[in-house]
Amino acid sequence: MRKTIQITFHLLMWLAIPSIFSQDLHIHYDASSEKIQYIFDGQETSEPRVKKGKVIFLHIENYNNYLYDVEVKADNEALDVVSSNQSVASILSPSSFSPMGLSSFFGGFNSGAGDGFDNLDDIDFDGPGFGEKGEAWQQVSMLKQKFDKVAREMVQTENQLNKVQKGIQKYKEGQEIKHMVLEEVNKIKYNPTLTTEQIKKLTEEYLQKGLEVSSVEEVSLTKLIDQNNQQAHLVEKMDQLEKGHRNYKQKVKEIGGISELLGGFGFADIEFTEFQKTAMDIYENSVVVEKNVAENKEELKKLIQTAKKGELEMLTSMRYEYEAISVNDFSHTYRTEATNDITSLELEFTLKDSLEYTGAKRLIRVSPIKVPVFGGLKINTSVGLSFGQFFDKPQSYFLREDKIQAQSQDSFLPMLTSFFHFYSQAPKSTSLGGALGIGFPLNGADGFQTITFFLGPSLIFGKGQRIVLTGGIMGGRVERLSQGFEVGDSFTSEADIVPVHHPYELGIFLGLSFNLVK
Repeated sequence: MRKTIQITFHLLMWLAIPSIFSQDLHIHYDASSEKIQYIFDGQETSEPRVKKGKVIFLHIENYNNYLYDVEVKADNEALDVVSSNQSVASILSPSSFSPMGLSSFFGGFNSGAGDGFDNLDDIDFDGPGFGEKGEAWQQVSMLKQKFDKVAREMVQTENQLNKVQKGIQKYKEGQEIKHMVLEEVNKIKYNPTLTTEQIKKLTEEYLQKGLEVSSVEEVSLTKLIDQNNQQAHLVEKMDQLEKGHRNYKQKVKEIGGISELLGGFGFADIEFTEFQKTAMDIYENSVVVEKNVAENKEELKKLIQTAKKGELEMLTSMRYEYEAISVNDFSHTYRTEATNDITSLELEFTLKDSLEYTGAKRLIRVSPIKVPVFGGLKINTSVGLSFGQFFDKPQSYFLREDKIQAQSQDSFLPMLTSFFHFYSQAPKSTSLGGALGIGFPLNGADGFQTITFFLGPSLIFGKGQRIVLTGGIMGGRVERLSQGFEVGDSFTSEADIVPVHHPYELGIFLGLSFNLVK
């Protein structure tokens, strides 16, 4: 008996271990590609399942939560037991911006003054030709040194003016973009043809340009206030332009003096002629430079007058939008507990109110995701046919020549049986449980064999638990001699009635039954 108890205990522990270490189930649904991935116990699986009482996590990924609201319905079923037209590139393209014209004229200016200065190095004022002319050539050589110094200072001034011009151009680009950023961001967010990855990338590009930052960490209230005071920045640019212009005019004046002095020498040498021509070209080109600088000043004055100080609200709105889009992972997680045989998850994406103009589908339904559930105590009933055999074969008794005789009964006993099954639903299609039942012998000849009791393990087959194979111990009444008589004893009875009684005895059985109840 003790050995039987030990075997039963170890069997129950073996059955319980998988349930103890069962984990939650994670389902990843990609709304863009409509792919489903199941992660159970840390591993991807193609046969999802979850233990009863554990949590099912449904991770909805890559869905446009600006366009759609998502709703998940969980049904725990019991098995019958029975684009946008304007791109970022086109907006930010330099060809779409025509600023004050400094860059174009400075390009020409550099090619005139800068290249001319470099060419002076090729002129050998101390070589043959110059040296032979005596003191006059020494004066020309001194002018060349002075010219070279002034010309290089002019190049530095041009670079400063170019830097100012780039700052003004950046300001104008920023102003053009700021007033369209939020509108374009909304167009991108509500565009049903864009993926979530594209939405995040394009909106961040617009907002970074509008806020003049490269990451969300750079955005601060101090920076927004500073950006809002653009007029002060433009005045600073004007001061830089004025200073650069004054320096430039001074250098032009010096170049003009050198050019005038060179006209007093009547040399016809090629080296001298090239030197004189370079100085004259730079001096004459200064007229164009002066004109462009004057135009730039007028343009900058207009920008100062029209600069707005009331853009802090717009900048703040862009900041909030940038903060929100940076943390939006376009996902939604739904949790539900597995409480029955199958958990069915139904997803619906509903277009948000007032967004019909986008042309997106009003309602998107996803085919139900069904997850089998195992574990938990289940109780079922079944009806079927069993065959039993007592350990001691039943006998019937009669008198012959006043002696008690016995005759053996059938080797097995067919019975119509009904069982109660208690078990834990296994992950696979076969579950092991216990059974308690009653049966009625089909021979029906002996009134004392009215009820037989059954106890033993069961194998339940199929997810519907329809077919059950049960075996174990049975207990039923059998006919035995009473009053201490044994077979062969002498006994006299006028009615030929042998003294018997009907005790319960044990045997074994094997039965096949069917679950007919929902």
